[in-house]
Amino acid sequence: MFANAKVAGPVAAAKKGSNSKPVETLAGVADVCALEACIKALEGVLEIKKTALKEAAEARLIEMGLVRHSKPDSLNLVEGAHARANVAMRKRSTRSPVSEEELELLSSLVGDTSGLIETVVERPEALEVNPAYVNDEKLLQKVDKLVSKDKTIPEDFIQIRPAVSRTVVSEGAGDAMFRLPAEVAEQIYGILAVTAIRGTYDDLGDAWDIVRPMIAPSNAEVKATLRAQLQASAKAK
Repeated sequence: MFANAKVAGPVAAAKKGSNSKPVETLAGVADVCALEACIKALEGVLEIKKTALKEAAEARLIEMGLVRHSKPDSLNLVEGAHARANVAMRKRSTRSPVSEEELELLSSLVGDTSGLIETVVERPEALEVNPAYVNDEKLLQKVDKLVSKDKTIPEDFIQIRPAVSRTVVSEGAGDAMFRLPAEVAEQIYGILAVTAIRGTYDDLGDAWDIVRPMIAPSNAEVKATLRAQLQASAKAK
């Protein structure tokens, strides 16, 4: 039954100084590794390019907001025949509370922060039974009968549950910040708002022609990004 068996190829020996494990090969390893390397390079370049675009778009949005003294309209951007993007100012999410450091900076720049930030109460203050007594049936019966003057009821039977709240950006902050002096609005924009970019490119072939040089080995930005990624990976280990 072994008539069709093929002779196994030699297993490559591990290099000296390695963990001495033998190495093998499977079809597709090069494809996967090459794709992952390109994706990492592209992610790094995208971060650099997107950061630069955001900075330019933020400057334009702030300029527009200061002119109209309110939240600016979104930007509809085009470049070339295929690139389309929408850039908009978005209020910072309530899921992202304003930190103490940011609050201090706002207060130092603005003074009165009303209209810019607000406190949201997630859980109001309330009275609750001390967990130490929740299974004391006799004690609960006494309370149930409203024997408030009964000195046998422990003073700490009822506890105050502190309120839970967080400081968030107000709904009207997008308008309020642009009524402030320009230099103040520019400094607090990053605390109160985020810049959202949604882009499309409707010709994948043309897009690849633009992207390919960005991840060429000679691209200094790619080299610097990959070097930083490798250093971060090494530190994580």
